[in-house]
Amino acid sequence: MKKIKRNHRLFSYIIITILGIYYLTPLIMTGVYAFGDEWGKSLLPTNFTFHWFNELFNDQAFFLSIIRSFILSTIVLVMILIVMIPSVIIIYLHYPKIDKLLQSISVLPYAIPGVILVTALLKTYSKTGVP
Repeated sequence: MKKIKRNHRLFSYIIITILGIYYLTPLIMTGVYAFGDEWGKSLLPTNFTFHWFNELFNDQAFFLSIIRSFILSTIVLVMILIVMIPSVIIIYLHYPKIDKLLQSISVLPYAIPGVILVTALLKTYSKTGVP
């Protein structure tokens, strides 16, 4: 019985290791690509540098865009909290039938595959001229 349990544990560690490598490889390669200076005909760059990060952090437009994004996300978050919390409380307390409907609707993005959603959104917004 112990041998079966030990084999099962070993199999679990192997699967977790393979999945970890599978999920971490794109992140690691993105980091390698960010620090790469010259690329040859290999998987890894020939030189590594901080030049790209130096250029990025010395760019004033980068910091302005980060600040602008932070301000916009904070404003949207506050607006959502102001609108949604009272709405959810009112619907939950006074309209339980609508509450069940809204719960069902809120699960739809997880139930419907993303490709179908993107296709529907493209058809919807292609006629409006919104980029």
